[in-house]
Amino acid sequence: MSINNEAELEELLSRPGEQEIAAMKALDGDLLILGCGGKMGPSLARLARRSVEAAGVRKRIIAVARFSSPRVRGELDTAGIETIAADLLEPEALAALPDIPNIIFMAARKFGTTGAEHLTWAMNTMLPGLVAERFRASRIAAFSTGNIYGLRPAVWGGATESCALAPEGEYAQSALGRERMFEYGSSRWQTPVTLLRLNYAVDLRLQAGAGRFADGAGERDLAGGRQLDGVAQPRPLPVAAAGSKHHRTGNVVGPRGGKAIRRAVR
Repeated sequence: MSINNEAELEELLSRPGEQEIAAMKALDGDLLILGCGGKMGPSLARLARRSVEAAGVRKRIIAVARFSSPRVRGELDTAGIETIAADLLEPEALAALPDIPNIIFMAARKFGTTGAEHLTWAMNTMLPGLVAERFRASRIAAFSTGNIYGLRPAVWGGATESCALAPEGEYAQSALGRERMFEYGSSRWQTPVTLLRLNYAVDLRLQAGAGRFADGAGERDLAGGRQLDGVAQPRPLPVAAAGSKHHRTGNVVGPRGGKAIRRAVR
C-alpha cells in the first residue's frame, strides 16, 4: 500500500473496520473525546464519526481541546463532529462540559517538560484526577504510555503488563500519576476505567524523528491495534464500548513491540 500525502494517510487512519463499526453500534450513548487537538485526536474523532455513519446509528461525537489551530477545529466541524474549545485545567470549563456516558481521555503534556515540570504534572496527574471526579458516572478509556516501565535492554523485548513499573524522569512519573488518579476514581466511584499504554509512534507524521534511532519492520498485525509500514492506530472504540467493571490496563503494541520503524520512513 502506498500513502502519497497526508490526506491519504488521514483517510486510512479514519477508515472504520468491522470492529469499530460494531463497537459504535453497540455503544450505549454518545462519545466525548477530551484532548482531541493533537496528532491522534482528530483522526480518532473522524474514525468514530465514520463508524457511527457506517453502523447506521445516531450518536453525538464531541471533541474537546483548546484548538489552538482553527483549521483543525473547522475540519472536524465539517466532518460532522461537534467541537468545544476549552482549557481543561480551568475548573469552570471542565464543569461546563456536557454529561456524556462514554469518555476517551487523550489530554497530556509530552514534550517541553524540562523547565515547566509543574505544567507537566498538572496536565498528566492533576487533570486526570479532576476528570475522574467530573465524569464519575461515565465509562472512561484513557491513553497512557509504556514509558512508565522504564528502560529495558532491547534483547529482552518490550515490557508486558506483568513487568514492574519504574518510571524514569518527571514525564514518566507524571504519566504513572495519571494512571493512579484514574484507578483512584474507579475504586472510589466504581467508574469503569480502561488504561491503554501506547508503546510506539502512532502516525507517519511522527515517524521521521523516531526513525533515526532504530531499525524498523514492515507490515504486521497488532494485538489491540493495527500497523502498516509504521502506521499504528490503537482501537479505543471497541474498548470504550466494552467497558469494564472497575479498571483494567493493557499495553498497545505488536508481538515484536521492541522493534522500531526506520524502514517506514525511508
